[in-house]
Amino acid sequence: MAILGNIDWSCVIELLKSGRLCGWWRSPNGGPYLLEFERKFAEYIGAKHAIAVSNGSASIYVALRACGIGQGDLVAVSPYTHIGSVAPILLAGAVPMFNDVDKQGNINPKELQKSLRKNPLKGIVAAHQLGMPCELDEFPSGVPIIEDCSQALGAEYKGQKVGRVGVVGCFSLGGDMTKMISTGEGGMIVTNDDRIAEKCRNIRNHGEKNGANYLCFNFRMSDLQAAVGLLQMDSLQFQVDWQIRNAKFIASVLPDCLELPQPPSYMKSACYIIGCRFLDEKAGMSRDSFLEALKMKGLDNGIPRRTIGGGYSGLLYELPFYQRFARKCPTAEKLRDESIWIDWHRYPITSEEISDHLISGLKEIIR
Repeated sequence: MAILGNIDWSCVIELLKSGRLCGWWRSPNGGPYLLEFERKFAEYIGAKHAIAVSNGSASIYVALRACGIGQGDLVAVSPYTHIGSVAPILLAGAVPMFNDVDKQGNINPKELQKSLRKNPLKGIVAAHQLGMPCELDEFPSGVPIIEDCSQALGAEYKGQKVGRVGVVGCFSLGGDMTKMISTGEGGMIVTNDDRIAEKCRNIRNHGEKNGANYLCFNFRMSDLQAAVGLLQMDSLQFQVDWQIRNAKFIASVLPDCLELPQPPSYMKSACYIIGCRFLDEKAGMSRDSFLEALKMKGLDNGIPRRTIGGGYSGLLYELPFYQRFARKCPTAEKLRDESIWIDWHRYPITSEEISDHLISGLKEIIR
């Protein structure tokens, strides 16, 4: 079953026929589908405002700018994350300061506290890695937290949806089957701060009609994209619940050479990816040999929702362009070398398929 196969696309067909695909020249806040998409998204997160933008990286850039972060400002970020968390910092004129992570792969609050004693941090981009929330309450007070929720739509921290705990929450809505909601390319910003919301809306849409006295640009989402996203909102929680249920099933039957982190009870992971630590001794083989065996068995297909891999092959400060910002992060380096990421649990995969293909294949590899 296709992920979008059960959706009634008649309104999108009508929109295409009408030719009103953009919506922006009629209103500085976008077309009717975009406004409704923002409303329903904000309602789902429990935030006062949702601002749709062109992609997830743009959401972080716009959020940084709206928080007043700019030229020369230091922004803490993990090196064990997608480059889309870091490039917007430089685009805003700020400087990324890489901080080490905890065992779950999230930026480590204790390392942040050490950094703050030596450096005047102006912001923190906190990526909820693989859908697992960061320890947000342990972050330094007084420093704006921009939550990167690209992998964590539906996750909760102490009873609140991620995205509304920090000053701003940023979401990616792009990719083919890679995100919970896909508009092809798209992003969303959520906040409870009226002033920041106004600045985000100005920055994404040139700002001249509202007299904005700061640099604005075009980071708009079209009404056509918004309609595609809006139609997926009704099934969002169903898909979140589906992947959490399947992830719990996988966790209960994994071989003991794949060690899962044990988060505290007040964290509810969205289980975007199941991240494990590979234990060579228990497996009786190296991680490289294990990864090669996965490909031979057809378990690592290299496509979303049908793959197992080694996660990020390198840390961001190991990339040539970012080496000038490198700071030693030993836990992140350990995760780089020991991680196994499982993506065999999200909709429409069933527990039967997991048993028949994933688990049986793993049992043949790990004897």
